[in-house]
Amino acid sequence: MDAMSYDKLIPKESAFEALRHLYRNQIAGVDWMLSVNGAEVLDHSPSFDTCSDHSWYGTWFVCASMNVLQPPLQSQPSTALQLSPSWTDGKSSSALGHCWALKGSNGFLEVKLARPVVPKKILVHSIPIEISPGHGKSAIKNFAIMGRIDGQYHMVLNATHNPSSLTSLESNEGFEVEVENQIMIQQVRVEVYSNHGNEYFTCFYHIALIGEDSSAEVA
Repeated sequence: MDAMSYDKLIPKESAFEALRHLYRNQIAGVDWMLSVNGAEVLDHSPSFDTCSDHSWYGTWFVCASMNVLQPPLQSQPSTALQLSPSWTDGKSSSALGHCWALKGSNGFLEVKLARPVVPKKILVHSIPIEISPGHGKSAIKNFAIMGRIDGQYHMVLNATHNPSSLTSLESNEGFEVEVENQIMIQQVRVEVYSNHGNEYFTCFYHIALIGEDSSAEVA
């Protein structure tokens, strides 16, 4: 069978598209903060140095060299715009370690959405505290979502996130956006003010922005 016939039988990225639809049905809307829906990183605070625990120069050099050749997920802010691979297993929680590790207990991430959107709901993704190596200490705690089309940012949401436990039926915490803050935006700034006690880094798994736009629908 030639390549053309094979492509006709198995559409490219069909499994990935099915995953996107599964996720969309789960959150009841389009997540505009995903790179697959056109979101892209504009700016960010420093990432945590994943080689910082290598005190001996030789091992640090090897670690740093490997990071140049194959940057770890945790050092890339774009990881925060990706859907966790745990969704392929039918789970609604994030996969351990599939996060952007921002340096320290506070920082920010600026994102440009594919098109102007009116935010309706925010979902903070994290992992259950029982499977977190630090028992949830690196999870986002106090944070704010701000947005704009141009000019100054205005407040969309100011909230506190508490990681879930394994006994919870929902591992991702949702926050409704107040009506007065439901204004059209295309640039989003996530300000992380604190985490739950880790002074070295904060695990930014994913923050979903669900909203409405006036143009063609995205899958």
